[in-house]
Amino acid sequence: KPLSISLNGRVLPPLDPFARKNPATIPDPVERLSLIRGDVEIQSFTLPHHKQMGKTDWEDIAGPEGHLKSQGFYLYRGKRLILYGTWFGLCRQSELTKLSRVRIDIPNSMDAD
Repeated sequence: KPLSISLNGRVLPPLDPFARKNPATIPDPVERLSLIRGDVEIQSFTLPHHKQMGKTDWEDIAGPEGHLKSQGFYLYRGKRLILYGTWFGLCRQSELTKLSRVRIDIPNSMDAD
């Protein structure tokens, strides 16, 4: 069931770090890695250039630390975000990759692993 969060009677809208509603976002097909205890879903996205987005949307997907710190892998467990904006030491965060994001969703059935 989706989560709804309110603050002072105002519902806070969810943030999509992958800008999936923007037609200029380039999503790759979802890849599934089938393991013994479940399937891991992996999907990469190239975000639109700032000229292809509204200013508010651009600032929202940057997050509080900006686009450089928000790039990289977004790790989910059962569709809940647990870690964001990291390359896990595989490469450095740079201007060249600031529009790159990768969603990895690990099922709850893999907690023991």
